Amino acid sequence: MSQLNNALPPPTHRKDFQQIEKFGLRRTDTYGWMKSRDWQSVLKNPQSLDSEIKTAIDKENAYTQAFLSESANLEHNLKNQLLEARKYSDAETGVIAGDYFYFERTSEAGEFLIGRRDINTDDEQVLLDMAQEREKNTAAQLSWGGPKFSPNRALLGWAVDETGSGSFLVKVRDIDSDQIIVNDIRNCHGSIAFDKHGQYLFWVGQDQKGRPNCVWRRHIRDGTDIKCFETQNTSYFIDLKTSQSGDFIFIRRLNGDQCILTSIPITE
Repeated sequence: MSQLNNALPPPTHRKDFQQIEKFGLRRTDTYGWMKSRDWQSVLKNPQSLDSEIKTAIDKENAYTQAFLSESANLEHNLKNQLLEARKYSDAETGVIAGDYFYFERTSEAGEFLIGRRDINTDDEQVLLDMAQEREKNTAAQLSWGGPKFSPNRALLGWAVDETGSGSFLVKVRDIDSDQIIVNDIRNCHGSIAFDKHGQYLFWVGQDQKGRPNCVWRRHIRDGTDIKCFETQNTSYFIDLKTSQSGDFIFIRRLNGDQCILTSIPITE
């Protein structure tokens, strides 16, 4: 008999955990015990998950792997075919600024890559390769806003989710020195922006429940942080954008078809 047919689901993990009363109805959440009591800490550090919950999840994952093991080769072949097709569909795109062509493309590993090419010598400098990020952490994902250059093209910043929790680590690379100069802003919401001179970095902070609720400003060279905006209404998604003049940061709060726009001046 094949391993596929031998794979048996783990025993049910239902428990009479708690009574929930909503809208005049009462029900028992038999899987409620799988929500960690300190789930905010688990979002920041998945290793802190309760051992009983982790054991149940590990058993479910082992069952999934066993059930799908016979199709592993097919999955591998399909993935390689998709990566090969992607090389032809993802044409290199970019812009020329000064003596450089700044580009985005898919690397040979099938990951997002951003860099610049000297238009006089054709020498390339890789500024961000997600394949390298995933070598350190296979769960790493870029934020939805993607990497952003400072308006003067001196810096490249990006936010990466290392745990799958929607909480991001912000990184900034000084392009000329090729050094990471910011690597300590954690537990933020992903959207970032720079002032026109690349002196300040703005990012979205989160409350204890992981919801966006404020905007911070980092003086990049001396590392000082100032909270420059805060809201009590955490039902809105917050996005940041530098104005065309570079003198203001636009804070967009989005909720469905609603948008609230706030501008804050950049202090020199």
